[in-house]
Amino acid sequence: MNVVNRVLVIAALVGLIVAGLVLVSSPEYLLAGLQYWTVDAVVTPRDRIASAILGGVLVILSGTVLYFELRPQPGKTVVISRMSDGEAALEVQSIAQRIRQQVEALEGVRQAAPQVVSRGRRVDVRMVVLTGTEVDVPDKAAEIGTVVRSSIEKMGVSLGKQQLTLRYEASP
Repeated sequence: MNVVNRVLVIAALVGLIVAGLVLVSSPEYLLAGLQYWTVDAVVTPRDRIASAILGGVLVILSGTVLYFELRPQPGKTVVISRMSDGEAALEVQSIAQRIRQQVEALEGVRQAAPQVVSRGRRVDVRMVVLTGTEVDVPDKAAEIGTVVRSSIEKMGVSLGKQQLTLRYEASP
């Protein structure tokens, strides 16, 4: 059902783009239709300009929505090795779970929330780490970065970008 919905949305957007292009290039079609409904209407140059502007806005908005509908989505897996008859892949959720477990095992870390995005054979990691106020920030950030890098490399994946945000939580 999801595929059918996506196809219908794409077809509707393409139709709106075509209608907008017709309004921009030949506003007479719309204006002739308006004259049919209103017998005494006279088409002025101002009506033509308004029709062209309306068509342009329609093309721009429909094109933008179509772009966001068709842009590639980030992968849910990352390729770890290629074989002669296929490839082996690892889910990014598994990578995130392993990173979370290893970072939360560090002293002073209360909670870690990694987000892993696949970039082919590499992954980008964004992570928010909740620590206590007694933690030395530069040292802890370096330690977490090292743990993340070694954890990912042990899984046969290379690390792309790494972004770490530390938040304090007062001790109970």
